[in-house]
Amino acid sequence: MKLSRESYRKMNRGYNSIFDGLQEIEDITPEISMAMNQALNVLDACLDEVKKCIVEDEAPSGEKPAESTGGFTVLGGK
Repeated sequence: MKLSRESYRKMNRGYNSIFDGLQEIEDITPEISMAMNQALNVLDACLDEVKKCIVEDEAPSGEKPAESTGGFTVLGGK
């Protein structure tokens, strides 16, 4: 399985939105709270595994890939 960094970020934002939305529910029943927490734990574990499948995004055609120079990254260049 291969995944772009941006695709992973989108999935992670979805997870964060669900978590934040859960915090905003007033008078949530203990059963729903427990079920949602269990679901979020499973989703978190899945995202950890998916994160291992991230492949580095390829540079657009005609551009060199980013080159590391110690503490910062130089993009593009010719």
